[in-house]
Order: sequence, then structure tokens, then C-alpha cells
Amino acid sequence: LKCQSVVCCRVSPLQKAQVTSLAKASDLVTLAIGDGANDVGMIQMAHIGVGISGQEGRQAVMSSDFAIAQFRFLERLLLDHGRWSYKRIGRMVGYFFYKNLLFGMVLYWYNSVTFFSGQTIFVDYYMSAYNVMFVALPIIVVGAIDQDLPDSYAKEFPQLYMQGQRNEYFDVRVKALWMINAFYQSVILFVIPTYAMYLVADSKDGRKQDMWALGTTIYTCVVLAVNLEAAMVINFWTWIHHTVIWGSIIAWYLFLMGWGALDPSTSGQTYHIFWEVLAPAPSYWLIVGLTVTLCLLPDAVFRAMQRVYFPQDHHVIQAIMLARKEASSVKVMFSRFKDRGAEPLSPPAALPDMDRQLPHLDRQESNATSASAHAVVAQAPPTPVPHRDSFESNASSAVEADRLALRPSPMLVAAPGESPRRLMETEMQPTASEAYKASPPVFSDPRSARGASPSGLGTVPFSLNEDERAATGFSRQPLSQL
Repeated sequence: LKCQSVVCCRVSPLQKAQVTSLAKASDLVTLAIGDGANDVGMIQMAHIGVGISGQEGRQAVMSSDFAIAQFRFLERLLLDHGRWSYKRIGRMVGYFFYKNLLFGMVLYWYNSVTFFSGQTIFVDYYMSAYNVMFVALPIIVVGAIDQDLPDSYAKEFPQLYMQGQRNEYFDVRVKALWMINAFYQSVILFVIPTYAMYLVADSKDGRKQDMWALGTTIYTCVVLAVNLEAAMVINFWTWIHHTVIWGSIIAWYLFLMGWGALDPSTSGQTYHIFWEVLAPAPSYWLIVGLTVTLCLLPDAVFRAMQRVYFPQDHHVIQAIMLARKEASSVKVMFSRFKDRGAEPLSPPAALPDMDRQLPHLDRQESNATSASAHAVVAQAPPTPVPHRDSFESNASSAVEADRLALRPSPMLVAAPGESPRRLMETEMQPTASEAYKASPPVFSDPRSARGASPSGLGTVPFSLNEDERAATGFSRQPLSQL
């Protein structure tokens, strides 16, 4: 089939299925979508069938793989859930292959040292509960809700869809890596507990541990290693992931203690095996921790090296997503700084009132000892001042922004018999000259420049000393003569 597209008009249901079969025979992945009974043959012939539940009945929905309510939902089904589903299924199948091969290889290694006598190291109900209770839920959750990236990033970076076309999650290389990992871990899980437990005699009666204690120790290491391996393949964590992974490990210990507490006729060789045999022995905890660490260490190093030196497409996009989140958090931080000063101290509209009060200020300076100039100075509570917008674009100004976050309030001066009124506003800065050099003010109005502070906010700081006034360019002469 060499054509790019085929348009069929007024064809029968059988002809629809034949055209789909022709495309399917050309090693193409086919998808059929229909909403009526005449599309059933086409839907069943394609690799993936999508049925639309509409006015023509539900025959197409009943024979399809996926059902949607409207045709417009096909975009999200393919571009979002389709990409997620491919990765989930690929990871889930590989993990199932790994955990079952691992468990079977441990049994094989023990039979090899017992000359294939048929003796098992695990109790029967250990083997029955392995795939049912202790390692089943984590991979089901990973295969159901795991997401490497949000749906918006896949549409923003279409290169992510090439992973499915290259079959990066389900090719021979991936299967071989899972098999090698299972083979290596099975050797570690058998060799270290088997030979380490026979080197020490730390039981209560001073003897070495028996075969059932060894089997329980190995089984504990298997459950821990398999569940923690599932934790390593997860792309993001939710409370569901935490519940099923750590809950499976806790469930094993609860089962071990509960079953061992039953009557010996029921629990058999595992009667009180945890409380009386394994838990009091220091070697048990040391062997479990060492074995599980050695099992997971190579895989953890491999994944870290791959992400750093040979990143896949989604690794790069994850780094971009993380950088965007960090930039967004910085932006939110600066916006909170601005929210702290939502009410500025001195708006430009207050400058004319300041000019009318300037002569009175000159008399206060020239006749400081006059009895008629007695004043009552009141200090209002501090009021936050908004920062300038340049802090958002210059991350290095964050420290300076925090230093300038709070300023003293305006001075309220009252002559005898008059109510206090605002004369001027001051600001206290640790180093005003440094603030002026770091961000010199830019004024478009000479009037506002005459009353501006070195930082561009507030008014002229008359509390500066001579050196600071010389550095900032402000003089001590009366305001009326400026």
C-alpha cells in the first residue's frame, strides 16, 4: 500500500472492513472509529477500535476497544491517554516479567544446591500469596495512573510521541535489561542470606538458623526488593503510590506475625518464627538491609547515569518543567513582596502639599530654639512599601528587596494648638549609598525627582549623614530653596 490516504464513498460494511484489512496487511497500525452498526466490521478488523455512543445505537460501542461520547474526545484519547497508556503497559509488562523471573530464579538456585531434590525453601502459602498479596498492587497502580509528564507538555513538545514510534518501552533491549536485572538480583537474594546466616549463631539457644528461618529471610528480601523496584520506576508520587508500596511491605510483616501466632497445627514450621526466631537476631536485620541495598544499587546507578549522561526525551522535558516551576516560585515570591506593600506611603499626588509646607519647615530649621516652634513628634506604626518592578527581572536584587521591605512611617508634626499633620516622609536604610548605586532612580518629572529617595521610593532621607548625602548627591539646604 503506497498511497497516503484512501477516500471511500458509499461503501458497504464489508468493504469498510476489507479496506482496513488491506492497510493492516501493510504493517501499519490501524485505528477505526464509527458510531453505527455499519461500522462494526471495520472496528473489529482494525488494531484499535473506537466507538461513539450516539443516535445510531450502541452497536459500535459494544464491539470497540474504547468508547467516547463525542468525536472531539478522540484528540485527548490519542494524544494524551494513548501516549500514557503505551508507557504504562510497556513498563507494566516488563515489571511483571522481572518479578516472576526473579522469584523463580531464587527457587532454582536453591534447588541447584540441593541437587534438584524438589525441596522448596519457601512455605507453600508464601508462594501462593506472592503474586496475590505482596507485589501485585504497586505495579497495578503504576500501570493505571502513572504519568511521566502533564498532557500539556506532550502537545508543546511533539518529539515525545517519537518514543512510541521508536518503541523505546517495549523493544528487545528493554526486555533484556529487565531480564538481566532479575537474574542479578536473584543471585544476590539467594547467595548473601544463605551463606551469611550460616556464619553466625545468634538465635536464643545459640544455634544457627534453620531452613525455614532462612526461607523467611530470603522471602522478606524478595518482597522488599520487588516493591522498592516498583518505586524506582515511578515517575511521580501520589498518596495512592505510597499506600500500595509501603502498604504491601507492611502487609507482609503483618501476615508473618499473624500467621505465626496461629496454632502450630495451622502455622506449621513458621510458628512464632518472627517474634521468637528472626526479630531477636541482629543478623536478620543486617542481612535484610545489606541484601536489599545490593539488589537495588546497580539499577539505581544505571538510572541516574542514564538521566545525567544519556537522557531520554521525557528526561529533558522533565528538566524543563522543573526549571519552569522554580521560575514560577521565584515570581510568586516577588509578587508576595509586592503584596506586602499594597498601600504606598507617599503617592505623587501628595507632592503639592509638601511644597506648601516647605516654608514652615525652613523656619523650624532656622529657629530651632524658638519657643513658638515647640512640636510634638509622633511616630506612626511601620507601613510596608511596594518594591520596584525591576526586582522581578533581576533575581540578584532579592536581598536588597528584603532589606527595603519595611520603612519607618512619616513624621507627624504638630504646633501648639494644632492637630498633627504630615510634613515629610523619611526612610531608614542600612546603606543608602549602596542602594542608590545599585538602582539609581529614573525620573520623568522634575517635581517628583526633587522629593524622591535614593532608592526611587518615598522622599528625601534627611536623616543621612554628610558622607551619605555626598554619595547620593543630596544636599542639606532647605527644601524651599531646591
